[in-house]
Amino acid sequence: MLPLIVSVLGHSGGRVVFTNMTWSKTTVGGATQAGIAWQPDGSVDQTGPIGSERTDTHPGEWWTKEPQAGIGSTYQIRSLTESVGNWTFAAAADNVWIDLSIERVWFRRRIAKAGPGSDVVTSVFEIRHIVSLITQDTATVSLTAIIT
Repeated sequence: MLPLIVSVLGHSGGRVVFTNMTWSKTTVGGATQAGIAWQPDGSVDQTGPIGSERTDTHPGEWWTKEPQAGIGSTYQIRSLTESVGNWTFAAAADNVWIDLSIERVWFRRRIAKAGPGSDVVTSVFEIRHIVSLITQDTATVSLTAIIT
């Protein structure tokens, strides 16, 4: 789907752009998680391997002019049904639209007692404008939590 250029509530010049994202987070022996945090300023952060860690690895995504305070209040996001694995934590149930006025996090965790190995989740995310309800873009996100 082609991204649409929007001009909403003084937020002109930017546009919604999603790209497919894949990453893993690894720990030695302890619990680990791999997550994605959609920020209200238009940025996307990787989370993990510890829950509070954040790394902005996709500048210009989801909003090309990020960081732009308040842009999330004009958009909603959802995760469709997972095609591989499942979320350990999800900001909302599958297929439920939620606004991006605050940070929205989804992650997959592997617990220490599971031992060495990996847990994977793959899902498609969609973002839409909150007024027009037109889907702006979609992306496949695949995350892996690994214990070595």
